[in-house]
Amino acid sequence: MQFQKVVSICFQKGINADSKWSSKWWKLEEEEKLKREKERKAQEDKDYMMRHTLNQRMEAKEKEAGEANEKLRKLLAQKPKQREETFKSL
Repeated sequence: MQFQKVVSICFQKGINADSKWSSKWWKLEEEEKLKREKERKAQEDKDYMMRHTLNQRMEAKEKEAGEANEKLRKLLAQKPKQREETFKSL
């Protein structure tokens, strides 16, 4: 209620109408805003790098698994070698 009165008085007097308050608080708020934005951007960059490295690791694992499967497929596709059997006479 009290805040609403302050707001209405400020509106009537034209205080803060299309202009910034020139106070120490405004400067502090701007500094905090820039600081938060910088931290957010740093966090986004970190998250992007983590996602990128995670994707690379997952692709490497899939590639290794694919290579292993390819080796098995090639081995199974080969015809078995014919072995000569030697019988010992009794």
